[in-house]
Amino acid sequence: MNTSLKRYLVLCSGIALLGIGFVYTADAQPTNLHNRSYIKPSLIQLEPGDTQQFKAIVTPGHLRTAQLAESVIWSVNDIPGGNQEVGTIDAQGEYRAPATVSGAKEIHICAEVQETENHFCWATVLLGTPSYEKTKSWGEEADKGEHLQEPKAIALNPQGELILTDIGVSKVFRYSVDGEYLGEIGKGPGSGPENYEQPRDIGVDTKGRIFVSDLRTGPPRIKIFKADGTLLHGLGPKGTYPGHILRTEGMAFDSQGRFYTTDIDNMRVSCYDSEGNFLNILEDPSGVPIRWNAPYGLVIDRNDDIFVPGYYGPCQKFTNKGEFLAAFAHAEPPDGPIGFQSATGDRWGNIYLAARREGISPGDFTKEKGKKVCILKYGNNGDFITRIDLPEGEIGNTEMVVDEQDRLYVVFVRPDRVGIDIYIQK
Repeated sequence: MNTSLKRYLVLCSGIALLGIGFVYTADAQPTNLHNRSYIKPSLIQLEPGDTQQFKAIVTPGHLRTAQLAESVIWSVNDIPGGNQEVGTIDAQGEYRAPATVSGAKEIHICAEVQETENHFCWATVLLGTPSYEKTKSWGEEADKGEHLQEPKAIALNPQGELILTDIGVSKVFRYSVDGEYLGEIGKGPGSGPENYEQPRDIGVDTKGRIFVSDLRTGPPRIKIFKADGTLLHGLGPKGTYPGHILRTEGMAFDSQGRFYTTDIDNMRVSCYDSEGNFLNILEDPSGVPIRWNAPYGLVIDRNDDIFVPGYYGPCQKFTNKGEFLAAFAHAEPPDGPIGFQSATGDRWGNIYLAARREGISPGDFTKEKGKKVCILKYGNNGDFITRIDLPEGEIGNTEMVVDEQDRLYVVFVRPDRVGIDIYIQK
């Protein structure tokens, strides 16, 4: 028995005997988080032409007070110093909003602080009320389409193409963002190395490799393909031991190419190296496994901070060492979100959560009626930004991805049609 497995079994036994466990809440206080930075304010409403002073603060160290960051690179919407269209920011962090608002009402301030563990801090400036509109929709008739039947997960490859899993036909498809069919990945249904049975999640790394989780077959539970669709290898035997996988509900990659996946049945987040070798389970630095509330989604930002929503809420933010940072997006019955179905992030560190607005059990909706779903957008620090109400009648899990142009691609499955809706901010 290897050392990691022994340690895992001892920890689990100890927790079972003590009857303890925890889910972090917003009131929990992070510990040992020295040498991190944050931005103040993190969310502000301004009028055109207004000014606002931002500051980057370094957290207290051992026997040391918090202090202003000594060296900060300021940018607006990733433009160093900004410009007249999005507003300008000087070397001291003073931002001046544009005189007129011609585009999106949401502006992103970034403080880059190289002296701290998290190099990037983001703030949101609202120049009005941000909202989204559907600009395009493409797909096929339900149960009659040539390709799509029950699309589930979605990802973007480095070429800007959409990769979709379809659990209805057990296939993985490539599409252009405008809906042009480009081909398949793998060989569809079957039990061979390149076959699938109900592929669930999908992720694409910076090399263009495609990671596909397979609900039915295994080992391995996750198959890895080259960008051209050639099978490379797999990872994750089916099971409960460390490194094993039962049912994934989220995939993401960090800046080092490491692969993370949430496992809702094993109630954990696992990490593998870029070649698929198991490294560790995300746990508290004390060695106690984190007790997840049905982890359902996964986002990793540019700082390698990890966001994991629970199906029943909230969304929790951790460092890649397992240190708790924040909790947000708590369930709000009876009219607010109560069941979180997926998560994605954008280049500004924002987090998007798809949430059900009523009943979360299978019997709570019918195929004819569908369910009410919304997408909630939060800043990197958990500040609520806006809400997008989706058309009623959704019967699948609403999954989504954001591209470099801030277009939001949302998978829909409705009684009469399946496909992709595309939203932009106005």
